[in-house]
Amino acid sequence: MNSKALTEKTPLSGQKTSILEKIAFFYLNAGTVTGSALIAGALLLFYTDVAGLDPAKIGIMFLIARIFDGFNDPVQAYIIDHLPRTKMGRFRLYLIIGAFLFSINFVLAFFGPYWATSGKMVVAWITYLMLDMTSCIMTIPNDCMLPVMTDDPKDRNLLALIKGVAVTFGNLIVGMPLPLLLASMPDNQAGAFGIVVFGGAIVMIVFVSLGTLGVKERIPAEPEQKYTARELLTIVLQRPVYALFLSYLLINIAAISSATVSLYFFTYVVKNLTVMPLLSVASIVGGLCGVPIAPILANRYGKRTSFMIGALIMFLACALRLINVTAIPLLLLTAGITTFGSSMAHPIAYGIMADNTDYIEFKLNKRAEGAVASLNSLVAKASAGIGGALVGLVLAWTGYIAPIQGSGVIEQTQQAQNGIILLMVGLPTLANLVAAVLFRLLYPLTNDKMKEITEELRSRRIARGEEAEVEAQA
Repeated sequence: MNSKALTEKTPLSGQKTSILEKIAFFYLNAGTVTGSALIAGALLLFYTDVAGLDPAKIGIMFLIARIFDGFNDPVQAYIIDHLPRTKMGRFRLYLIIGAFLFSINFVLAFFGPYWATSGKMVVAWITYLMLDMTSCIMTIPNDCMLPVMTDDPKDRNLLALIKGVAVTFGNLIVGMPLPLLLASMPDNQAGAFGIVVFGGAIVMIVFVSLGTLGVKERIPAEPEQKYTARELLTIVLQRPVYALFLSYLLINIAAISSATVSLYFFTYVVKNLTVMPLLSVASIVGGLCGVPIAPILANRYGKRTSFMIGALIMFLACALRLINVTAIPLLLLTAGITTFGSSMAHPIAYGIMADNTDYIEFKLNKRAEGAVASLNSLVAKASAGIGGALVGLVLAWTGYIAPIQGSGVIEQTQQAQNGIILLMVGLPTLANLVAAVLFRLLYPLTNDKMKEITEELRSRRIARGEEAEVEAQA
């Protein structure tokens, strides 16, 4: 194909996504997060207070499962990056299949141990370990979509923002009803969980399927750009990749620790579950204030500085809670400030992942969407496992006593309450501060560097006729 023919084609690189596509992208990401949000925020409470499992044993299970994730996620990412391209593209068909498989496993992870007449812990182990394998089929292709939908920097920043808002929305879908249901159904906690768990599974399937059908894949990959299993380690050890992984892991551990212990905190320390929906409202207000700022900061100062600012804001919000951990007005204020910072850090992190994918292509001439996305999947599950393990172990070490099903709330010792406060406030304060400092020191990609990378990759694609050929097949 000659250069004249190439220039007569509109290159796919640089194309922006449509409004309808952005709406579909929102639903896609809101759907994929509903299950993981409920697992992070409520699975431990269900295991201890409904299924009657030992929190220390659960904590060990969470931790070992995360070690398993360390091996499983890169392997599944490699497989997904090398799956055959279908009529729907490289990732979309597998995303829908993954949503169906994960939704089934999601229900079984909660109610499998509860339904079991014996061997409850064995059932918990099996279903919890399977969560990682089934979720990867959905979450890794989903995180691959942003880098293949567009390479336009501003459109990418906007899509990253939409993804961040969708994640927050998906969390609220399952997060807001649960405390209200638990408060109104104190003698039937299993029923309250059932409403949210089965409803969340339905939302997941519907949202993911509709969203996937509404988005497009524009950035192609040539056969020679596939990486080998040996090259996978080289990819994940690139400095931008591991810098984001470490910092984002710390931020998510802070969030997961707080989310996992929040039901315990408001039940046994604040002793008022009805405050939790008010915190959700405060979080929404904080997010609405922070959402429009994220892309402005990213476009003007770069993703590196903007991500660090978001982490520092979350650190300051957590530190403010130390003034009085049970003061409801202060809890509402800091919830809004935390989400304000989170609404900048999390969307920008998604944009950074897309940039890291381009950096890998620029540096190694390999398209590794799955490999980079697997680190996001690993962060989500590792933070859930580490955060959940810490909560389970600290609860056991500080003498937490789970109530007998149907007996209602019991009084916890001061030592147990102090353990809950440590997980709710102390750990998130430290983790967010370390994340901000670490990212600023390690992450190398500035706006100017990414502009150089984007222009170079567009030139390479046009030079080999890739853009025109893909467009001709569309």
